[in-house]
Amino acid sequence: MSMVAGCTKTLTGSAAMKHERVRGGVDVLQIAGYLERTGFSCRGCGSCCRDDGEERWAVFLSDLELRRIEAAVTQPRESFATPYHETVPLGRGTEGTFGWSLRRKDGHCCFYNGNGCSIYHFRPWICRTYPFSISYEGPSCDLCPGTGRRMTRGSALTLAFGLVRRLCEEDAEANAIREVLNMITLPDNSRVLIDSTGVRVLHG
Repeated sequence: MSMVAGCTKTLTGSAAMKHERVRGGVDVLQIAGYLERTGFSCRGCGSCCRDDGEERWAVFLSDLELRRIEAAVTQPRESFATPYHETVPLGRGTEGTFGWSLRRKDGHCCFYNGNGCSIYHFRPWICRTYPFSISYEGPSCDLCPGTGRRMTRGSALTLAFGLVRRLCEEDAEANAIREVLNMITLPDNSRVLIDSTGVRVLHG
């Protein structure tokens, strides 16, 4: 069983839902309750796809998400993704980033076509669960025109399970990166990208 499958199972009955918990004490029903109280319904405005000039809108991608999109668009990742902009010092003159982000084009996501997302069914978890995010401390919500609108229990549960799957995949990627770091020696005086597949030296 994969880590994602182990973290969150497909549930069909309300009785099973009442007892469903995932590792780290994250409770799906508590998350759904938070989502219902906050309220959300996507207005289709595309504001989350458009860039306001701030790096905070960068959409982080795991290797698993990259491979999903690569398969969907039949293009190499470099055509739609770029190394994530934030770097950290790793010693001996080397700095690194730990993943990829979607490219921006003309002030918006490269997959935004003016009417919506051209890879909607393969979009990353950050996009699927926006404006919400999740950690083991619980869910949180970003600013969005769609918040404060009525949300059904079913929609809240669906999104809650999505948030849990996102958390599990992010955990899996982080653990894989730790393993990579434990196995390799980084080059000196370089800029590198480290993800679950290994290390790439970045040029330019």
